[in-house]
Amino acid sequence: MERMRRVYRGTASELFGKEALPLDKMSRHVGFFRMAKESIPLLRDEEIEMLEAYSAGVNAFLDNISFIGGKTCTANLLPPELVVLGVNQLEPWEPADTLALARLMGL
Repeated sequence: MERMRRVYRGTASELFGKEALPLDKMSRHVGFFRMAKESIPLLRDEEIEMLEAYSAGVNAFLDNISFIGGKTCTANLLPPELVVLGVNQLEPWEPADTLALARLMGL
C-alpha cells in the first residue's frame, strides 16, 4: 500500500530515484490525491464513516511498527522491500488515501 500511495501522491521518486520522476509528474498532473481529498465533503455520512473505519484499521497496524535507530524490528511485519528502500517513517492513512488508491486502480 505504501508503494501505491507514493505513486498516486506523486512521491515515488523519493523512494525509487529520478527514474520515477515521470510517474510522479503524471500522478500530480492527473491529481489522484487532490481529487480524492476534494471528494470527501461530497460523500454521504455513511461512506465517510466506512472510510474512517478502514483508515483506523490501517493506522492500528502502522502504530505497531517500531522504528529503532532508523531501522525496523523485523518482527513488526514491515514489508522487507520498504526496509531495503530505507523507509523509516510511515504517515498515517487517511480516507482520501483509500479514494485515491481506488482511482489509481481504476486507471
